[in-house]
Amino acid sequence: MHACVCARTDVTIAANLAVALGCPLTVTAGAKTELAVASATFKKATTVLRFIGRLCPQLYGNGGALQATEVDHWIDFAGSQLSSKVNKGDLPPVFAALDSHLCVRTHLLGNEHDFSLADVAVFAALHTHIGVQQLLEEGAVAAHANLSRWLDMCLAAPAIAAATASVAGSKGGAKKEKAADQGKFVELEDAEMGKVVTRFPPEASGYLHIGHAKAAFLNEYFARKCVTCAHTDIALLSHFRESKICMCLCPASNGSSG
Repeated sequence: MHACVCARTDVTIAANLAVALGCPLTVTAGAKTELAVASATFKKATTVLRFIGRLCPQLYGNGGALQATEVDHWIDFAGSQLSSKVNKGDLPPVFAALDSHLCVRTHLLGNEHDFSLADVAVFAALHTHIGVQQLLEEGAVAAHANLSRWLDMCLAAPAIAAATASVAGSKGGAKKEKAADQGKFVELEDAEMGKVVTRFPPEASGYLHIGHAKAAFLNEYFARKCVTCAHTDIALLSHFRESKICMCLCPASNGSSG
Protein backbone atom coordinates (compact mmCIF):
# COMPACT_ATOMS: atom_id res chain seq x y z
CA MET A 1 0.00 0.00 0.00
CA HIS A 2 1.35 3.40 -1.02
CA ALA A 3 0.62 6.60 0.90
CA CYS A 4 -0.24 9.79 -0.95
CA VAL A 5 -0.62 13.16 0.77
CA CYS A 6 -2.55 15.51 -1.50
CA ALA A 7 -2.43 19.30 -1.49
CA ARG A 8 -3.24 19.94 -5.16
CA THR A 9 -6.52 19.41 -6.99
CA ASP A 10 -5.02 17.34 -9.82
CA VAL A 11 -3.23 14.92 -7.49
CA THR A 12 -6.31 14.62 -5.25
CA ILE A 13 -8.56 13.77 -8.21
CA ALA A 14 -6.07 11.28 -9.68
CA ALA A 15 -5.56 9.57 -6.32
CA ASN A 16 -9.30 9.31 -5.69
CA LEU A 17 -9.90 7.88 -9.16
CA ALA A 18 -7.12 5.35 -8.59
CA VAL A 19 -8.64 4.27 -5.28
CA ALA A 20 -12.06 3.95 -6.92
CA LEU A 21 -10.47 1.65 -9.50
CA GLY A 22 -9.03 -0.55 -6.78
CA CYS A 23 -5.42 0.62 -6.71
CA PRO A 24 -3.42 0.10 -3.47
CA LEU A 25 -3.26 3.74 -2.43
CA THR A 26 -4.15 5.61 0.75
CA VAL A 27 -5.15 9.24 0.27
CA THR A 28 -4.98 11.98 2.89
CA ALA A 29 -5.18 15.77 2.64
CA GLY A 30 -2.15 17.79 3.62
CA ALA A 31 -0.32 21.08 3.23
CA LYS A 32 2.14 19.66 0.69
CA THR A 33 1.88 16.95 -1.96
CA GLU A 34 3.94 13.90 -1.13
CA LEU A 35 4.00 10.26 -2.24
CA ALA A 36 5.76 7.61 -0.19
CA VAL A 37 6.73 4.46 -2.10
CA ALA A 38 8.89 1.95 -0.24
CA SER A 39 12.02 3.91 0.69
CA ALA A 40 11.44 6.67 -1.87
CA THR A 41 9.49 9.90 -1.46
CA PHE A 42 8.28 12.06 -4.35
CA LYS A 43 7.05 15.62 -3.94
CA LYS A 44 6.74 17.00 -7.48
CA ALA A 45 3.09 16.93 -8.55
CA THR A 46 3.73 15.76 -12.12
CA THR A 47 5.92 12.92 -10.86
CA VAL A 48 3.20 11.84 -8.44
CA LEU A 49 0.61 11.97 -11.23
CA ARG A 50 2.70 9.79 -13.51
CA PHE A 51 3.33 7.27 -10.75
CA ILE A 52 -0.41 7.03 -10.08
CA GLY A 53 -0.91 6.47 -13.81
CA ARG A 54 1.60 3.63 -13.85
CA LEU A 55 0.04 2.19 -10.71
CA CYS A 56 -3.39 2.36 -12.31
CA PRO A 57 -3.03 1.68 -16.09
CA GLN A 58 -6.65 2.68 -16.77
CA LEU A 59 -5.66 6.28 -16.03
CA TYR A 60 -2.76 6.06 -18.48
CA GLY A 61 -4.75 4.94 -21.51
CA ASN A 62 -4.81 1.24 -20.62
CA GLY A 63 -1.07 0.85 -21.00
CA GLY A 64 -0.73 1.59 -24.70
CA ALA A 65 2.42 3.48 -25.67
CA LEU A 66 0.54 5.99 -27.83
CA GLN A 67 -2.09 6.75 -25.19
CA ALA A 68 0.53 7.02 -22.45
CA THR A 69 2.45 9.52 -24.56
CA GLU A 70 -0.74 11.49 -25.15
CA VAL A 71 -1.34 11.59 -21.40
CA ASP A 72 2.18 12.90 -20.86
CA HIS A 73 1.52 15.54 -23.51
CA TRP A 74 -1.62 16.80 -21.75
CA ILE A 75 0.08 16.84 -18.36
CA ASP A 76 2.81 19.02 -19.87
CA PHE A 77 0.16 21.10 -21.64
CA ALA A 78 -1.61 21.80 -18.34
CA GLY A 79 1.65 22.76 -16.67
CA SER A 80 2.66 25.20 -19.41
CA GLN A 81 -0.42 26.51 -21.25
CA LEU A 82 -2.60 26.66 -18.13
CA SER A 83 0.01 27.57 -15.56
CA SER A 84 -0.94 30.19 -12.97
CA LYS A 85 1.71 32.38 -14.63
CA VAL A 86 -0.34 32.51 -17.85
CA ASN A 87 -2.22 35.79 -18.08
CA LYS A 88 -5.97 35.93 -18.43
CA GLY A 89 -5.65 37.56 -21.86
CA ASP A 90 -3.62 34.61 -23.17
CA LEU A 91 -6.25 32.01 -22.26
CA PRO A 92 -8.80 32.35 -25.13
CA PRO A 93 -6.47 30.67 -27.70
CA VAL A 94 -6.00 27.81 -25.24
CA PHE A 95 -9.78 27.47 -24.94
CA ALA A 96 -10.07 27.38 -28.72
CA ALA A 97 -7.43 24.64 -29.00
CA LEU A 98 -9.16 22.51 -26.37
CA ASP A 99 -12.57 23.10 -27.94
CA SER A 100 -11.27 22.00 -31.35
CA HIS A 101 -9.67 18.87 -29.89
CA LEU A 102 -12.88 17.91 -28.07
CA CYS A 103 -15.05 18.45 -31.15
CA VAL A 104 -15.09 14.71 -31.97
CA ARG A 105 -13.96 13.36 -28.58
CA THR A 106 -15.82 12.73 -25.35
CA HIS A 107 -12.59 12.75 -23.32
CA LEU A 108 -9.18 14.12 -24.18
CA LEU A 109 -7.94 10.65 -25.18
CA GLY A 110 -11.00 9.92 -27.31
CA ASN A 111 -14.46 8.35 -27.14
CA GLU A 112 -13.24 4.86 -26.31
CA HIS A 113 -11.58 5.93 -23.07
CA ASP A 114 -12.92 6.92 -19.69
CA PHE A 115 -11.36 9.69 -17.59
CA SER A 116 -7.57 9.61 -17.75
CA LEU A 117 -4.77 11.62 -16.23
CA ALA A 118 -5.02 13.84 -19.30
CA ASP A 119 -8.52 14.92 -18.27
CA VAL A 120 -7.48 15.20 -14.63
CA ALA A 121 -4.47 17.44 -15.29
CA VAL A 122 -6.23 19.79 -17.71
CA PHE A 123 -9.44 20.01 -15.68
CA ALA A 124 -7.56 20.75 -12.45
CA ALA A 125 -5.49 23.44 -14.17
CA LEU A 126 -8.64 25.08 -15.54
CA HIS A 127 -10.51 24.72 -12.28
CA THR A 128 -7.80 26.37 -10.16
CA HIS A 129 -6.75 29.15 -12.55
CA ILE A 130 -8.09 32.50 -11.37
CA GLY A 131 -8.20 33.88 -14.92
CA VAL A 132 -10.26 30.91 -16.11
CA GLN A 133 -12.76 31.38 -13.29
CA GLN A 134 -13.11 35.05 -14.20
CA LEU A 135 -13.68 34.17 -17.86
CA LEU A 136 -16.27 31.58 -16.84
CA GLU A 137 -18.16 34.25 -14.91
CA GLU A 138 -17.94 36.57 -17.90
CA GLY A 139 -19.36 33.86 -20.19
CA ALA A 140 -16.25 33.69 -22.38
CA VAL A 141 -16.00 29.90 -22.06
CA ALA A 142 -19.65 29.32 -23.00
CA ALA A 143 -18.82 30.23 -26.60
CA HIS A 144 -16.75 27.03 -26.79
CA ALA A 145 -19.52 24.42 -26.71
CA ASN A 146 -17.28 21.34 -26.71
CA LEU A 147 -15.07 22.63 -23.93
CA SER A 148 -18.10 23.65 -21.87
CA ARG A 149 -19.66 20.20 -22.34
CA TRP A 150 -16.42 18.51 -21.24
CA LEU A 151 -16.10 20.76 -18.16
CA ASP A 152 -19.69 19.98 -17.13
CA MET A 153 -19.02 16.27 -17.60
CA CYS A 154 -15.92 16.47 -15.38
CA LEU A 155 -17.77 18.34 -12.64
CA ALA A 156 -20.56 15.73 -12.75
CA ALA A 157 -18.17 12.81 -12.20
CA PRO A 158 -18.51 11.72 -8.53
CA ALA A 159 -14.77 11.19 -7.93
CA ILE A 160 -13.86 14.57 -9.43
CA ALA A 161 -16.67 16.42 -7.65
CA ALA A 162 -15.68 14.88 -4.31
CA ALA A 163 -12.00 15.69 -4.82
CA THR A 164 -12.57 19.32 -5.79
CA ALA A 165 -14.93 19.78 -2.84
CA SER A 166 -12.41 18.31 -0.39
CA VAL A 167 -9.62 20.54 -1.68
CA ALA A 168 -11.84 23.62 -1.53
CA GLY A 169 -12.97 22.68 1.97
CA SER A 170 -9.47 22.21 3.31
CA LYS A 171 -8.28 25.52 1.86
CA GLY A 172 -11.37 27.35 3.09
CA GLY A 173 -10.89 25.94 6.58
CA ALA A 174 -7.30 27.08 6.66
CA LYS A 175 -8.29 30.59 5.58
CA LYS A 176 -11.02 30.80 8.23
CA GLU A 177 -8.65 29.61 10.92
CA LYS A 178 -6.06 32.14 9.85
CA ALA A 179 -8.61 34.95 9.78
CA ALA A 180 -9.84 34.03 13.25
CA ASP A 181 -6.37 34.66 14.67
CA GLN A 182 -6.12 38.15 13.26
CA GLY A 183 -6.60 41.17 15.51
CA LYS A 184 -5.86 39.36 18.76
CA PHE A 185 -3.52 40.54 21.50
CA VAL A 186 -1.46 38.10 23.50
CA GLU A 187 -2.30 37.74 27.16
CA LEU A 188 0.14 38.94 29.81
CA GLU A 189 1.09 36.01 32.02
CA ASP A 190 0.72 36.48 35.79
CA ALA A 191 -0.61 40.03 35.30
CA GLU A 192 -2.58 41.46 38.24
CA MET A 193 -5.27 44.03 37.66
CA GLY A 194 -4.21 47.47 38.79
CA LYS A 195 -0.56 46.49 39.21
CA VAL A 196 0.71 46.52 35.62
CA VAL A 197 3.05 49.31 34.56
CA THR A 198 4.17 49.48 30.94
CA ARG A 199 7.07 51.55 29.62
CA PHE A 200 7.70 52.99 26.18
CA PRO A 201 11.39 53.82 25.64
CA PRO A 202 12.13 54.66 22.00
CA GLU A 203 15.78 54.37 21.08
CA ALA A 204 17.79 57.50 20.33
CA SER A 205 17.89 56.71 16.63
CA GLY A 206 16.43 59.82 15.04
CA TYR A 207 12.82 60.69 14.36
CA LEU A 208 9.95 58.54 15.60
CA HIS A 209 8.63 56.07 13.01
CA ILE A 210 5.74 53.59 12.62
CA GLY A 211 7.51 50.98 14.73
CA HIS A 212 7.56 53.36 17.68
CA ALA A 213 3.85 54.06 17.17
CA LYS A 214 3.08 50.32 17.30
CA ALA A 215 5.12 49.88 20.50
CA ALA A 216 3.43 52.88 22.13
CA PHE A 217 -0.01 51.58 21.14
CA LEU A 218 0.62 48.10 22.56
CA ASN A 219 1.97 49.48 25.82
CA GLU A 220 -1.00 51.84 26.17
CA TYR A 221 -3.42 48.98 25.37
CA PHE A 222 -2.08 46.73 28.13
CA ALA A 223 -1.92 49.61 30.58
CA ARG A 224 -5.64 50.28 30.03
CA LYS A 225 -6.58 46.59 29.92
CA CYS A 226 -5.07 45.87 33.31
CA VAL A 227 -6.93 48.70 35.07
CA THR A 228 -9.82 47.59 37.30
CA CYS A 229 -13.29 49.09 37.03
CA ALA A 230 -12.80 50.87 40.36
CA HIS A 231 -9.48 52.41 39.30
CA THR A 232 -9.17 54.37 36.08
CA ASP A 233 -5.49 55.17 36.45
CA ILE A 234 -3.22 54.42 33.49
CA ALA A 235 0.29 53.27 34.30
CA LEU A 236 2.19 54.08 31.11
CA LEU A 237 5.69 55.47 31.36
CA SER A 238 7.09 57.19 28.29
CA HIS A 239 10.78 58.00 28.26
CA PHE A 240 12.51 59.95 25.49
CA ARG A 241 16.26 59.69 25.96
CA GLU A 242 17.21 62.44 23.55
CA SER A 243 15.06 65.13 25.13
CA LYS A 244 15.53 63.81 28.68
CA ILE A 245 11.80 63.99 29.22
CA CYS A 246 10.01 61.43 31.38
CA MET A 247 6.22 61.42 31.42
CA CYS A 248 3.82 59.34 33.45
CA LEU A 249 0.12 59.44 32.63
CA CYS A 250 -1.38 58.86 36.04
CA PRO A 251 -4.28 59.18 36.65
CA ALA A 252 -6.21 59.40 33.35
CA SER A 253 -9.45 60.41 35.04
CA ASN A 254 -8.36 63.97 35.67
CA GLY A 255 -5.86 64.30 32.76
CA SER A 256 -2.98 65.30 35.02
CA SER A 257 0.61 64.43 34.15
CA GLY A 258 3.90 64.58 35.96
